[in-house]
Amino acid sequence: MTKVGFTGTQVGMSGDQAASVSTLLLTFKGGERDEFHHGGCVGSDVQAAELARTHGYLTVRHPGNMPSKQDKRFVDDEVYMVMPNMARNHIIVDQVEMMIAAPKQSNEVLRSGTWSTIRYSHRVGKRIYVVQPDGLIV
Repeated sequence: MTKVGFTGTQVGMSGDQAASVSTLLLTFKGGERDEFHHGGCVGSDVQAAELARTHGYLTVRHPGNMPSKQDKRFVDDEVYMVMPNMARNHIIVDQVEMMIAAPKQSNEVLRSGTWSTIRYSHRVGKRIYVVQPDGLIV
């Protein structure tokens, strides 16, 4: 069983980002019980969860404590309890084997939940694939 985590921009992924995220998900697919962990926010979280579901992943939502930012249209296979966003992001990183990130911008931003999660992933030694807006994976 493979566990993949995701963090991304609330404005949604570019077409190139979505294509690259889809390719990564297919590459990591290992079996029937593979899991895709995400925060359930509007924008790229749910876009990526929809891609993961299409590829046969079970989707696991870790909702943050800002209800207005949650996309309630997508129904996940499992939902964890609500937590403050930053703590929730750390839990996602800690519970998965690898992370995929789809930030809004190519360069690091200090006041960004996505970039903060990328930094935390590096700090704890988690494998992370950052998908730039142009689809380049770094």
